[in-house]
Amino acid sequence: AIGSIIQKSFFNGSKHYLGLERIAKLFNICDGKESLKNISNVQNFLSESVIEIPMQSNDPSCKEQNCNIEKLCQTVLEKHSKMSPLDVLAEIRLAQNGEDCDDIVWEKQLDYLSSPVAQKGGLRSWLWQTCNEFGFYQTCQKSSQCPFARGFHNLNQDFEICQTAFNVSSDEVKSNAHDTLELYKGWDMQTNRVFNVNGDIDPWSTLAITKDHGTQNLPNYMVKGASHHFWTHEVKESDSESVNTAREKIHEQVTAWLDEDALVTVSAKE
Repeated sequence: AIGSIIQKSFFNGSKHYLGLERIAKLFNICDGKESLKNISNVQNFLSESVIEIPMQSNDPSCKEQNCNIEKLCQTVLEKHSKMSPLDVLAEIRLAQNGEDCDDIVWEKQLDYLSSPVAQKGGLRSWLWQTCNEFGFYQTCQKSSQCPFARGFHNLNQDFEICQTAFNVSSDEVKSNAHDTLELYKGWDMQTNRVFNVNGDIDPWSTLAITKDHGTQNLPNYMVKGASHHFWTHEVKESDSESVNTAREKIHEQVTAWLDEDALVTVSAKE
């Protein structure tokens, strides 16, 4: 796992840092090993899995190098017999980042997220929602089965973003998330005609209404091999059968609900 590879390179049995200069050089870290002497910077470096893995946006038809999970796995399998696991990760990360050095300084990240520049792509507005509504954070706790560097991404980092970027305290984040659950009822939504469609490799699906929580009024459908709402993307010839089937299921369900309304309208007129 990525986590064990990196952690063994950083620490010995006494939890002291090891080989920082080598890691800084391998991963082209800005400011070299000095950046890695700060635990907040190390957490920032390790918390997002070291290399970019498109868990939410996996596109089986993409053409670029290492652009989807299958291609990443192929690269690892091709190189693992010739290179150390750490060297393989470093080569992938360098290819993803290009020639620019990797700036891992946490304080700079906080400054960026607090600035209008972070509005690009909706990043800042999304973070505002997590602080004020959802409390949705993708942590990797030490005691979990997370496949990445366990113990380097906990709620404290996300709470610090809320406090620094929006002046929202950790207690307020917890209260806001509780209020949102009270409003929408979570898995016990008191509504109908909501079709819950999820991809089975989408990490978000664990929070969704699936077969364990669905009802006749809240039907659900799991799309095999699909990532985050992939069936809503542009239709391509390379789309899998399961994605195309999902589109058909959605059309059928919405049509059925509209037909029900049409029958009610006709009956009322009669």
